[in-house]
Amino acid sequence: MIIDVSLTQELESFVQNCVNSGRFHDLSEVIHSALRLLRTQENRRNQFTALLDTIQQDTQREGFYTLDEILSEMDEVIAQTVQ
Repeated sequence: MIIDVSLTQELESFVQNCVNSGRFHDLSEVIHSALRLLRTQENRRNQFTALLDTIQQDTQREGFYTLDEILSEMDEVIAQTVQ
């Protein structure tokens, strides 16, 4: 499959530097590497979003503690330990 892609001058220079460094053989390898990284990033973002959705559902179902409530309880535990 051939896809025509337009790059800004900055991105074109970046790609050329990647190839000139010897790390990649050609533009195609740079693009493949970039797309693999993008896919990985998108998968991680989707997993994180799903985790946030699960957490939100759990807190709606089970409730939650505010930071102030937790800190207050910690202060009580510390005060009891010191006595």
